[in-house]
Amino acid sequence: FVGADTVCAMVASSFSLSSEKPVLLADVGTNSELALLVPKTEKTPAKILCTAAAAGPAFEAANISSGMPSVDGAVDKVSVVGGVFSARVIGGKNALGLCGSGLVSAVSAFLECGAVGEDGAIAGGGPIEICGGVFVSQEDIRNFQLAKSAVATGIGFLLSRLPDGLPQAEFIIAGGFGSRIDVGEAVRTGLFPKKICESALQVGNAALFGASALLFSDSLRKKADELRASSFLVNLAAIPGFQEKFLGNISLREMR
Repeated sequence: FVGADTVCAMVASSFSLSSEKPVLLADVGTNSELALLVPKTEKTPAKILCTAAAAGPAFEAANISSGMPSVDGAVDKVSVVGGVFSARVIGGKNALGLCGSGLVSAVSAFLECGAVGEDGAIAGGGPIEICGGVFVSQEDIRNFQLAKSAVATGIGFLLSRLPDGLPQAEFIIAGGFGSRIDVGEAVRTGLFPKKICESALQVGNAALFGASALLFSDSLRKKADELRASSFLVNLAAIPGFQEKFLGNISLREMR
């Protein structure tokens, strides 16, 4: 589940096997590809650990009650003003539904005002109406928890493979969904660990940018092949203790 699109994203994100600093790339979506550049040491060459987190369609709002694509009419930002939910709508028109980045924002707002607990339970049972018929149900919250736990568990596992003594990994967030979310809200919900988000960089559709660049550059095609040859796939489901870590990350709790 990790292929050429991820290699292209690495190229666009300036992955370099000569780097002295770790770099974590997260292309977040239905299938979230994760790649960690581990710099060379005195004993080992540089390598790239890759894995895929099967987040499901929640980040694309495909299995969300009021879900819709990130187009005009979609709520993409939810805040709490004077105890009342306030929605920002793409295109500035009437709200028609909730897109993936809006779901992250909504869950963050619910946590902030106590409408949802860290266990994901809606106070009073729900559903929660955001505005004009756009609402989030208890099942929507559960779907989000499963999706965010898959990504958080994958990120946590890769970061645990870094040798001691290295600086904090640079964090690059790619993809249509990943480029639109508010990183602070993602941290609040436990999607990303706080420690790597202080200087997170959102780069948009890195896979497409990288593929486009390869069309015009022999040197970048050579680099892409070098990155591919130094990449190693990790099957998260086969890792001992994965299920326990996944269940432990279900809660909507900020991770350090």
